Amino acid sequence: MQKNIYIQEKDLLNLRQPIKQYRVNLTLPSVINMNLLSLWCTETFEIENDHLEESEIVQISKKALILIKMMLQSSQVPVYYEGEIINIQEIKDEKNKFIIDVAVGYIHFIPSQHYFGIVNFAFKSIFWMMENQFIQQNKEIFYKSCLEEIINPIVATMPAGKSTMHVLEMAYSKNIPFIHLGAGVYQLGWGAKARKIDRSTIDADSAMGAQLAQNKVVTANLLGMAGLPAPIHGVADTKENALKIAHELMYPVVVKPIDLDRGEGVSINIQNDEQLLGAFEEAMKLSRVKQIIVERQVEGICCRLFIAEGKLVYAVKRLPISVKADGVKTISELIADANRLEDIKAPWLKTSLFPRDALTEDSITKYGYNFNSIPQNETWIPLRDIESGRWGGRDEDVTQIVHAENLYIALKASRLFGLSVVGIDLITSDISRPWYENGAIINEVNFAPLFGGGEISRHYMSNFFDTFIDKDGRIPLEIFIGADEKTMQKAIARQKILIKNGLKCYVTTHLKTMDEDSRQLKYPSNSISDRTTALLLNSDVEALILVLQNEEFLNTFIPFDKVSNLYVSSTEVKDFTDETGLTKQQIAKLKQLFIHNVVVS
Repeated sequence: MQKNIYIQEKDLLNLRQPIKQYRVNLTLPSVINMNLLSLWCTETFEIENDHLEESEIVQISKKALILIKMMLQSSQVPVYYEGEIINIQEIKDEKNKFIIDVAVGYIHFIPSQHYFGIVNFAFKSIFWMMENQFIQQNKEIFYKSCLEEIINPIVATMPAGKSTMHVLEMAYSKNIPFIHLGAGVYQLGWGAKARKIDRSTIDADSAMGAQLAQNKVVTANLLGMAGLPAPIHGVADTKENALKIAHELMYPVVVKPIDLDRGEGVSINIQNDEQLLGAFEEAMKLSRVKQIIVERQVEGICCRLFIAEGKLVYAVKRLPISVKADGVKTISELIADANRLEDIKAPWLKTSLFPRDALTEDSITKYGYNFNSIPQNETWIPLRDIESGRWGGRDEDVTQIVHAENLYIALKASRLFGLSVVGIDLITSDISRPWYENGAIINEVNFAPLFGGGEISRHYMSNFFDTFIDKDGRIPLEIFIGADEKTMQKAIARQKILIKNGLKCYVTTHLKTMDEDSRQLKYPSNSISDRTTALLLNSDVEALILVLQNEEFLNTFIPFDKVSNLYVSSTEVKDFTDETGLTKQQIAKLKQLFIHNVVVS
């Protein structure tokens, strides 16, 4: 016998991400320390201690849902839906035993064992926190468990790409549905309105252009052939060749591996043979193909122009990793403070540490400082000569001051490579002046540039979506509930209205799918969920009508998050197993699942 102690009637209203439901069977520990749990959640996960008026099992379940979402995101699984408690039942005559039904955001092609593992891990961790003091040693134990049991096994199966989580989070915030197609490629929107994206690359990007852009030498040669300002360089595989190229170009030069990005292995301001040979050896250690570019140095700093579909989204000056002075602390103290802030983060959230070494000393010396200096308040102190993937950096927004001539060559380069989304890097002493006045060059053409990695980039991301996809990317999706012929006739009549309005409207049940010409389409699956997913991926579909003739959606994955209209014309909906009719309670549940404009006819 079970007793319902918690039913959230509006749980599944206003879903913004497809879900799956999970049932958790658990026994509460004999001692429940909610104060200790709250301390863990506040200090480690920044979870607010609200809902204090609710029962302990409800508070525990809500904290577990937050932890589930955090673990999924930390594992690079783009789940942003907060999760819901559907039902909590207390098992009668079984002390402290409960059955908890929860809804969790769902992403295709993430193995089901990972979801089960995270749900189990979240509740298990909540119990562990109530039994273990919040001290550094226990934090390290918990973080190690997160990495070894959850994050590392999932991340090992996920495609690389830092932009993906940022891009999809913005899509979620703008109520744009997305579907994982596999290999890290996502479809945003449905049917005829859908677009595809992989990290920051989109379906309109040229594969050949991407191949060309990934080779620095080929990129420079092509830019030069097209009459664009390009680097002047040579490629060396020996010290002798490197010296010869440097003497021909004349110092100062830049040295970098031919096959690495993000500033890795790059040395600038090489002024003599001794410095060149040292930089050459460093670059050779990192290069996989053992080829090094020796390039004539151009005065200025790298500025990234992020171009999307023929428009400038934003531009930033890319500056080295720095600390900001407060007018009180020494540079050494500022570095220590910055590292302490990083150190308290979970391991998977940490960024590069702020260096305090010989290279740092060289960098700050150029600005007249030493480690004991107390710079003026608000002054940025560079700890490296350039921004790099290894050490990180900081960005300065220069979007509003990009000179029209600089934007012109950036757009011309994007078209030359056939890349709809591209990061064009200009080396310039002043982005507000035209390139031909200060000798600026296009240093790199970046396929799949990092998008959303910094505050400035995230600020402009909404502008990108406004041009990338039509509104929220949804096509009209309507549902008719009923197994009788009358329901099907009404669905067909509605299809004709939508077709008359100029939309290619498809109709599907779990057994039959028809296009706008009433042609029956064959599918290998007799599942309304599978057929709906297939139709949402079909670029010919401009509107979709589902006719629910059984209660499959009450028991399986729902491939969409909301509908335009829902019509309930009959309760004669049959169950998969016992052939009984759909109850009033089940229809009420469907109304909760499929939001808005419920029409009973």
